[in-house]
Amino acid sequence: HVVSLAAERGGVMIVDSTRQGKRFPDSFSKTVPIWACVVNRVLHKRRQEADQADDALDWSSLHLPTWVSEVERAQIEVKLDAWVAAVAATPYPWQDLARQLRKPLRPLWYSRSQTGM
Repeated sequence: HVVSLAAERGGVMIVDSTRQGKRFPDSFSKTVPIWACVVNRVLHKRRQEADQADDALDWSSLHLPTWVSEVERAQIEVKLDAWVAAVAATPYPWQDLARQLRKPLRPLWYSRSQTGM
């Protein structure tokens, strides 16, 4: 599980090696941030249930890149609670993962043009 690796190693990088098309496909600009937000919220809920919540950290924000419009952001935000409920209801051992991951997942975006490649 990617989250287990992030917890174990202090982070992960997900790389898109596509050389044509959009600089950042929707999977990177929307799907990954949605996934990270949903997982963060599920894990925070589990940590609260175990009285291990760290409210100093932001476990609930949706972090989207600046080029995603406010309209799209609002459309996503409306659906987040339902997605969190659905994911939290799965038999995955979320409590174990909540103990492993000490900081929320936070997507960042870098492109070849930013790194001089």
